[in-house]
Amino acid sequence: MNDLREGFAMERLLMRRGVLFSAFLAGAMGTTVGAAVKSFDGSVSDHWGEAANWTPSGLPLVGDDVFIGNLPGVENDFVRLDIDDTVANLTVNDGIGLILEGNRLVVSGTTTVSGENGPINNTIWTSRIQVRPVDGGLPGLDTDELIIEDEASVSVGNPIGNELGVLEVDVLLDVKSTADVGGNGLIRLRGNGSRSLINDGAIAALPGGLTITQLGTGLIDLDGNSGNGQIFASISDQNGEAAKLTINGTGLWDSFNGEIRLTRGALLDMNLSNGWTTGTGSLVRVTGGGTSPDRTEIAGGLWTLADGILEVDGNAAQAMVTADVVIEPGVFVIVGVEDDLEFDGEADIQGGTYNLANNARLTFDGPTTVSGGLFNMEDFSFELEDRVAFRGATSWQGNTTFLGGAVRQLGDAVVVLPTTINATIIDMDGSGDTEWVVTSELVINADQIDLSNQVFNGRLEVGPGLSARATINLSDPQDRWRMGGELALIGNQLGFVTRLAGSEVELFGSLFPSFNSQITADFNFISGSQTSWRSAFTRLRMQGETEVWAGANFIGGGTLVNGTDGEMAIEPGMDFGDSSLENEGVLRIGGGVGVGQVSAAGFAQEADAVLKMQIFGSGESDFDRLFVQGEVSVAGTLELQVPGAGFLTYGTVIPLIDGVTRVGAFDEVVGQVVSSDFALAVVYPENAVWAVVALPGDADLDGDVDLVDLSILASNFEGGGTWTDANFNGDDVVDLLDLSLLATNFGTDLGMLPEPSGAVVLGLGAAGLMRRR
Repeated sequence: MNDLREGFAMERLLMRRGVLFSAFLAGAMGTTVGAAVKSFDGSVSDHWGEAANWTPSGLPLVGDDVFIGNLPGVENDFVRLDIDDTVANLTVNDGIGLILEGNRLVVSGTTTVSGENGPINNTIWTSRIQVRPVDGGLPGLDTDELIIEDEASVSVGNPIGNELGVLEVDVLLDVKSTADVGGNGLIRLRGNGSRSLINDGAIAALPGGLTITQLGTGLIDLDGNSGNGQIFASISDQNGEAAKLTINGTGLWDSFNGEIRLTRGALLDMNLSNGWTTGTGSLVRVTGGGTSPDRTEIAGGLWTLADGILEVDGNAAQAMVTADVVIEPGVFVIVGVEDDLEFDGEADIQGGTYNLANNARLTFDGPTTVSGGLFNMEDFSFELEDRVAFRGATSWQGNTTFLGGAVRQLGDAVVVLPTTINATIIDMDGSGDTEWVVTSELVINADQIDLSNQVFNGRLEVGPGLSARATINLSDPQDRWRMGGELALIGNQLGFVTRLAGSEVELFGSLFPSFNSQITADFNFISGSQTSWRSAFTRLRMQGETEVWAGANFIGGGTLVNGTDGEMAIEPGMDFGDSSLENEGVLRIGGGVGVGQVSAAGFAQEADAVLKMQIFGSGESDFDRLFVQGEVSVAGTLELQVPGAGFLTYGTVIPLIDGVTRVGAFDEVVGQVVSSDFALAVVYPENAVWAVVALPGDADLDGDVDLVDLSILASNFEGGGTWTDANFNGDDVVDLLDLSLLATNFGTDLGMLPEPSGAVVLGLGAAGLMRRR
């Protein structure tokens, strides 16, 4: 008897470890009308199968109502079922334990287990039934209804050796508040009512594993009528094996609002075909410690976290959710110090608040959709890179904030709905090969887009939708990020669409524009970078401050456009190859820091644009020059900066732009008149734009200012024109200002010009190319 008590007390201790109960009293079950009543008195032994142990004497029969614990003096003890038997109803109370070991008990009606006694000598005697294994895997207890109440307990299996028992309930298993059911083995639910299990108490699994299977149509209600039901897989044995709980069925009666506690290495397998939901007030808590080296696992059907708390906290807890999950906005996820939570299935993050303590990790390894959420990280160490990590394919579809630490995108990412990501650090390229495909609007606001050096080495593709745009805003307005990977901008065939915006960008990787794309961020084409056009009709318009370094490579026949809001500087020595230039804004040939030659396949300037060029002297390397392999089309403003005017002589021709053909002329030339007796006459040969050193007023460039020049001015007075039309000051009209310049130098004759320059000027006149085309 003492051995039985010790074994049962050990099991009871294991079953109830860590269980928190709230008070609830249930009414006692009445007896069946007309049935014989058998009460166990234990006068001979603790064996069910001895007739002398029963009052009235004789073994219980099929139609009898059986009571154990109702007689005076029969309490705080054990009864052992040593024969197979069938009865009508069974009641166990008053601290009695019924052990079903190797034999079967069938209750055609209701089994009720209730009450406890004590403490007696520091021991509490709980009314309980223990369903031990039966040969052939048959149920040790088969009952229509099982009611467990008032601190009572029913366990299946044997915790010593993790032997599995079988409990079968044909109508309803009802676990009242402060009661519990659990152990190692199987609980089969055959009920076809609305519910086959109601748990207002606790279900506790042991290391051998507990499986609850819905075999009828009745659903499982894990949190009961109160919504406070508890689930425990919270212990492990000396062999390092942790508790396992499997629930098989179609679905839960309603959302689970109670408490689930899991130890390290435990398994909760919610194998429900319709999935399950945790709701308001729910707590799923995973702890570390224990003897198991494994991660805690939550598996099974789709888990919808509609509300409540998921907490992984304590003693290096490690949790792995292999089930698919949906996380809704009201959820709190807590990961403690040096703890780890990993989602391996598909995750739909619709929101929620995620709090990570020091050195905690939160990873999403499976396909993930992110449409909301606030992620708070207490600290960040570069030694712990994966604070929050998306390792699987990720679809971004809303607004999400990451504060205090680093979030890493290790799997490929797509943006299919307008998305804003606010982050302290977002490592956009993960291990360096992450691909982002942006088909909607993406805004990233961050201190850093990389763990250390603001470099993106992955692939960023933006387009083709009209709203597709990547805006990357770094917190420091002086900061810039570097594109070392591939940037693909898919434009629109009908007109320009902005694909990249935000902070300044340095391209030292590859750029692939197609159709008509636009960049509004400041942008630098670094030496060694490569821009490959989709076709000769591809155009890329820059609307910020743009620098094109010598040695930047442009492959193919597209067009780089400096937009109306753009300011572009091109370094000396830059060769665009087969690519063309178009200027709608402000363009500096030579970059503004020096002078030199720039080459392109074609060049066009619009009416509101400004082209800035510098002249230091007349040598080939002393002035800015644009070589064009095809057509030159000019309009707008030419601004000449002449810091080297003292090195120029009258009659010198400075070829500013050379092409195969030319159309148009600049509407305005700023800096054409350097002084009252020194000017740069901008003239337009058939295929070029030149500046000729001349006297203000010398319209025909013959070396003097005379009546011929006055006649030209009179013919064009109050009209437009170029230098050869007597528009000497380079504005858009021939007026009194031009007459004043002519008057200042009227009658001046420079005499014989140097032979080479004179020959050039005469050639210009003879060809009749001084007029606007």
